[in-house]
This record gives sequence, C-alpha cells and structure tokens, in this order.
Amino acid sequence: MERITRAERLEQELAQSEARLRESEDRYRQMFEKNRAIKLLIAPESGQIIDANPAACEFYGYPRAEFQTKNIKEINTLSAAEVDAEMARAAGEQRAYFVFRHRLASGAVRDVEVYSSPIEAGGRCLLYSIINDITERKQAEQALRSNVQLFRTLVENAEDLITIFNRDWTIRYESPAVEKMLGFKPSELRGRHLLETVHPCDRRAILRAMKYKTEHPGELVPVKGRIRHKDGSYRILEGRSVNLLENPAVGGIVANTRDVTERERAEAALRESEEKFRLIVETTNEWIWSMDREGRSIYDNPAVEMLLGYSPDELRGRDMSELMHEEDRRMMEQQLPAFFAAKRGWTGLICRYRHKDGSYRYLESNAAPVLDARGELAGYRGADRDVTDRVRAQQALSEKEEQLRQAQKMEAIGQLAGGV
Repeated sequence: MERITRAERLEQELAQSEARLRESEDRYRQMFEKNRAIKLLIAPESGQIIDANPAACEFYGYPRAEFQTKNIKEINTLSAAEVDAEMARAAGEQRAYFVFRHRLASGAVRDVEVYSSPIEAGGRCLLYSIINDITERKQAEQALRSNVQLFRTLVENAEDLITIFNRDWTIRYESPAVEKMLGFKPSELRGRHLLETVHPCDRRAILRAMKYKTEHPGELVPVKGRIRHKDGSYRILEGRSVNLLENPAVGGIVANTRDVTERERAEAALRESEEKFRLIVETTNEWIWSMDREGRSIYDNPAVEMLLGYSPDELRGRDMSELMHEEDRRMMEQQLPAFFAAKRGWTGLICRYRHKDGSYRYLESNAAPVLDARGELAGYRGADRDVTDRVRAQQALSEKEEQLRQAQKMEAIGQLAGGV
C-alpha cells in the first residue's frame, strides 16, 4: 500500500514538473516568438543560426526556414576569425554587449547593438542574442560629431574671438584668436574675471551690460569696450553676447567680438578731418556750394550770405540760375550741356549774381563734377569768390585806356590838321 502511495506521489510530482516545464517552455516560446525585439539563437562553436524569431525575419529579410540555414558570419561584416573571437567571449560570459554591422538580405548594412548571453537548450549551450537597430542613432551621433568638429574648426580658425563666461563672469573658454588679438594664450586667461582686462574708464558701462545680460537670457546684446593687451596697450573690441546659462549644451554667457581698434582710429581721424574741413568751409570768405545735375542747390556755406545776402536755408533746393544776370544765364545755358556731356568742370568762370538787395555781384567760379557709383554725372561742387571790385577796376581801367586812346587819336588828328 505504501509503495502504491509513493508511486502515485512520484507520478504526481513528475506530472507537476512536466507541467511546469511545459509552462516554462511556453513562456519562453511566447517571449521569443511574439516579442517585437529581434532575437536569434546561435551555436557559439560554429556560428550556425539555430532559430530566429519573426521580428528577426522581418528585419533581416530572410524567411525563417532560410534563416535557419544561415551562419552568423554571413551576416556580421567582421571577419570569420573576429566573429569567432566575439562569440567565444559571449559564451564565456566575458562580455555581453557588442556593436556590429550586419548585412541584410537586401544587401543593405545596418548598425546594430547586440546583447548576447549563453543559455542551456536541449542539452546544449546556445547564444541567446537580442539585437537592436541603432543605424539612425549612429548616423545622428556621426552628424553630431561632424557638427562639433565643424564648429570647432570654425571657432579655432575664425578671425573673431569667441569667449564663454561662467555665471560669475570668469572666463571658461577663449578661442585661439585671442592670442593674435590680445597677445594672451587661451590658458593664460582661463579663470580670470572679465573686469580684470577692461579699461578702468569702461568698467562702469561694462558692469551695466553684464547686469543686463544676466537678467535677459537668450537676448543678443551689443558689447564694446577697451580690453588690455598683453603688452599693456588697449584694443577696442566690439561684438555681441548672449546669455545661454540655462542652455545645458553651453551653460555660459557667449561673446563674439572682433578687434575694431584700427577702424575706430580711422573713424576718429576722419571725424577730425571732417571737422577741420567744416571749420575751413564755414569760416572761409569763398562761397562753397554743391548742386544736383538739375542745378538745384544742395549745400551752401555761410559765406553765401555775406556775398549775396541769402542764408543757406533760403537757397537750398533753389535753381541757382534764377540768381544769374539774364545775359550770363543765357551764356551758361549754352555752355552747360558741353560740361555735362564731357563730365568736366570749369575754372575762372565769371558770372553776375543778383544780391538780395537787387544789386549784382561778379563771382568767379571754379567747379568739379560729382559722379555717382555708376560713373554718371550727379551734380557739381564748387567755390565762388567775389571779384566785383576787381572787375569794376578792370572796367574803369579799360574805360580810361579807351579815353586815353580817344584823346591821343584826337590829338593826332589835330596835329595833322594844323600841319595842313
């Protein structure tokens, strides 16, 4: 009776074990067959593919029956020896994660990551491999690396200076342009505070700009100031900066500046020259003028009021021929087309201009053409001076000479008559 009971118990335990085994196999089969992850079973000693789940068949493009005739070495782009070495590492549990390039049935090659570990199946050791397609990720990573390299190349070869400041305005990064611009190697400025290099007279303005930039993230802010060169001189830097402290890729305040010292000096010299010219023009006794090609006044210096009684504002936009004596205006109307056609000016041209009081003044004119960007005549600039006294003196002298000639003529006639 006891033997029967023991046998029944053994049968029950065996049945339970078989049920658990079937349940485990079914669970494994469900995980293998119905999982969307790409899975392969591989014999590590040969590389023969024992089985492939439907997701693998779909990814690689092989029917399941054909897949089971394939060797992993036909799919992996590594050499056979390299594949054997990697399978040995996986089988020996020395390594479980791999990145390979696998060839599909279509001939396309995809980047894959493989998680592979040994399992016991049917009394033999197999590699249970889970494969993920990472082609797009690898391409994105490569694109990112290319962009980073491009950015680095641009920054390191740019004429402009790229600076990144920490939140406390200490220098975290300087591009190589700093050495050419300020004489310092990038490492010599790293960790130093911005204000250490700013000209004392510019610090207040720079402090205001620093405060504004800190309070307005993401906004491009103009920046300009004198920065000390390594030789002790100061260079004028100009550019823009932006607060990217909250940008995780940057985490700093980025400034893009260029050296405008020579430009500033040239502009200052030009302003000085223009000021000298303005003083000369505004204090000279000659009438300095500019007109368009229609003869309308564009500019007249203050001397015109002394010469003709009109203020510059009264003449602006006015046809200057209106002030000419009618005889002289007709003469100019005949001569100007030739001047215009040849794009040339004139010298020593004397015309009578009507004064505001109604009288006429003789003005001697010198003018040069003004050409536009296309080389076309845009107008004239010139300088006129009052020669009324000289002309009248010449006229008086001419009259006296004429009177003298007449007198001499009459005297000669008288002598001739007396001799008869």
